[in-house]
Amino acid sequence: MTRSDDTHENEANMTPEEMKNELRYLRAENAYLKAMQEHLLEKKSARSWRKNESHPEPEVRTLPV
Repeated sequence: MTRSDDTHENEANMTPEEMKNELRYLRAENAYLKAMQEHLLEKKSARSWRKNESHPEPEVRTLPV
């Protein structure tokens, strides 16, 4: 999902229109990555919640003294 390594070298030669397109692309990529990160964190949270539900903590009982 990354641009070619020579993007930085070409930035100096970009027209304003090309720079706007590059910025639009980078913003879209950033939004996608943030959404994917959020999705994966929610998935991880749900998985850990289900794991705790299927294996609840054992009840601790104490003997009377």
